[in-house]
Amino acid sequence: MRAFGAIVLLALPGCLFGSGAESRITSATEGIRLADSAFEGDRYDEADELYEAMQDRYPDVFPEEVLFKRARANFLSGDYGEAFALYDRLADEFFSNRYADQMIADEFVIGQKYLDGEIRWLGIFPRRSQGVKVFHHIMTHWPRSSAAEEARRLLAEYYFEDGAYADAIAEYLELRKKYPSSRWKPVYDYRYAVSLRMECKGVDYDRGRLEAARLAFLEYLDAWRPTGHTFVKSAETQLAELEEMLGEKEYRIGGFYEWFDEPLGAAVHYEKAIQRYPRTEGAKASAEALSEVEEEMAEEGGDR
Repeated sequence: MRAFGAIVLLALPGCLFGSGAESRITSATEGIRLADSAFEGDRYDEADELYEAMQDRYPDVFPEEVLFKRARANFLSGDYGEAFALYDRLADEFFSNRYADQMIADEFVIGQKYLDGEIRWLGIFPRRSQGVKVFHHIMTHWPRSSAAEEARRLLAEYYFEDGAYADAIAEYLELRKKYPSSRWKPVYDYRYAVSLRMECKGVDYDRGRLEAARLAFLEYLDAWRPTGHTFVKSAETQLAELEEMLGEKEYRIGGFYEWFDEPLGAAVHYEKAIQRYPRTEGAKASAEALSEVEEEMAEEGGDR
């Protein structure tokens, strides 16, 4: 009982008289002075506690500034989760851009740390989905700023490097539409094409998607081959590989129609291989097969 009583007595001062921070604040002016002094002295945990006490006791005194400084104190102390939560609240509650530049700068750091796996739950599990949330926050609240493009670019890069190609396709498509004059436009075009290709399961399953990737590589090369852009050689190699796959697929489809004694259907696919993918082995084989099919069709027509 004595131990229990001691615990109760120790708890009573905080319960009856408030936290240490609150007990030190005798007026709004004094509260701001104490909080700012702690902040400027790099005592960020103390500053956060004092600013929070100000919010509770004097909610109408410099509410935007107090909330911003709380967020900033948490950021500087390394509590990135709490910092982002407070910045999120700040963006929702106040529509001015008074602190926008610093908020964006801090949120970029927070988002990147999450995506890089530096911030982990229980010190073990990365929280990369939170990084996605942070970058979407930037894009949503400052859509016309240069920060919005940079946030989407980093998000697309994250998806691309992580092998989440469906998400990368969506982000690069948005970047290509919204920022046609960006200095990053060649990269957007190239990675959009690569993502389309990598998202495919194979020519037998995603012929349409592979054809879309082929057209995207052609578009990239038409636009950026004259400039000698970094990825031109890679794009040419991948385009040649795609056309080989697609040319052979058309040739095999033509053979399928021949096997079912449908020469007209066979001729359509042989011609498609020849016209669309002229430099491929499939086109060469299709040209030979088409010649034979046309001879057979001519003979059948003569017999009639």
